Amino acid sequence: MYNLIRIILRYHLFFAFVVLEALSLVLISNTSYFGRSTLMAKADAIKGIVDKYASGMGEYFSLKSANDALTKENAELRNRLDKLLTITALDNDTIPASPYRSHIFLPALVMENSLNRWDNYMILNKGRKQGVSVDMGVIAPDGIAGTVYRVSDNFCTVMSLLNTRRKLDAKLKKTGHHGPLEWNGKDIRRVDLTNIPAHIDVAIGDSVITGGHSLIFPEGIFIGTISEYKIDKGAHYRISVELATDFQSLRQVYVIGSLRKPELDSFKIASGY
Repeated sequence: MYNLIRIILRYHLFFAFVVLEALSLVLISNTSYFGRSTLMAKADAIKGIVDKYASGMGEYFSLKSANDALTKENAELRNRLDKLLTITALDNDTIPASPYRSHIFLPALVMENSLNRWDNYMILNKGRKQGVSVDMGVIAPDGIAGTVYRVSDNFCTVMSLLNTRRKLDAKLKKTGHHGPLEWNGKDIRRVDLTNIPAHIDVAIGDSVITGGHSLIFPEGIFIGTISEYKIDKGAHYRISVELATDFQSLRQVYVIGSLRKPELDSFKIASGY
């Protein structure tokens, strides 16, 4: 929105310049043949500039519209994939190996995003009326972004992954070992994975993915790669994970809703869990 306002103001100033230039040319044309020649030359030059700016403005709105359409199409394709995999599971009496089963995806835009606090949050332009509820997951095109914390009719607050109060279940893709993923409040490009047994073979560059022990995120969504690791308290690793999500440029995200979470929550309450 800020870029759009800046572009509109820019074009308003430009067209004001064109009007003043036109008035000056009219005065010149009324003086002599040379003035009229000057008028024709300047008129051609101004026409070329106007055509260039008009074309650029048209391309801006065209690209924005196309990008919004692609985002919506991507969410729809993920939803269709999930539905097909669920149907396949019912037909074959097996659970398909996919990170997207039994979840719905809602595209959203990041309206605000803090990065310089211990406990960072985002605000998205989707809320209760669009189907968002508390504890839904939020993913970026390249990785995870956070979890829904508060919801209004048309907006929601997301507890960012860069929040020291939030721990998420993650695992090493190579070995399947789980551990809590948390941010140490220092580097917005990295988080820590802990409680991984020290006898496990790990290496820099290994992939870290969502663990699937909760229904907030589907299992298997890419989080990042191991950038360094060390033995912490003798028996476990403290692993630094370089995030796939670039929080500084984060704009388009997807809110994930689990189709099974309401049933699981009711079952836990009924079971006294």
